[in-house]
Amino acid sequence: AVLGGVGVGFLAVGEAYAAGLSRTIEAEAPDAEGYVEYRSSLALGFAFRYPAAWSVRKKPIKTHVAEVQVAAPAAKEGGEVPSAMVGVVVDPVKINSVEDFGTPETVGDRVVAVEKKKDGVTMVELVSANRVAKDSGVKGATAPTVYYVMEYVVDSSRGKKHFVASATITGGQLYVMTVQAKESEWDIAKPTLTRILDTFNVKPQFL
Repeated sequence: AVLGGVGVGFLAVGEAYAAGLSRTIEAEAPDAEGYVEYRSSLALGFAFRYPAAWSVRKKPIKTHVAEVQVAAPAAKEGGEVPSAMVGVVVDPVKINSVEDFGTPETVGDRVVAVEKKKDGVTMVELVSANRVAKDSGVKGATAPTVYYVMEYVVDSSRGKKHFVASATITGGQLYVMTVQAKESEWDIAKPTLTRILDTFNVKPQFL
């Protein structure tokens, strides 16, 4: 699964909210670098940019408050890194900050533990776990938004894949973006996936 065990590594998945929360606004012309913006509904308040040639996918059966996947073009469509994919999930939580889960290393170890329990997994390596503070861009916000960014590699019967996950909490909701590619394609995919991660922005919300 594109999102690996990150969301589960934080908490058990909560029940979905009203279906209207996951509506999105996507129509936009590409920028000078060929990227477009994905914006969630105002109720959720997250956004990110991705290559215009990539495809947005939505799961027919919801297992999260909101879930979206964006995938690179297939090789037959000229895609250089067909395994590259990005996913965002949103779930309810009962804490106010990602830091309430513990340190980035603690959360990273939890993600690794969840991944190791999956069928066919033979190896999981936590490459790094860091705290990143971003300016929310919201007028009047008194503090930056804190994200935990975890990079890890999973080897399984389905192949070896490289993941980076960025997570934050605001307004009683956990937001997790995970990017991934085959390990053999990671060096090529990394600049684009890093750019997408850098554009991931969640506006502060209050209960």
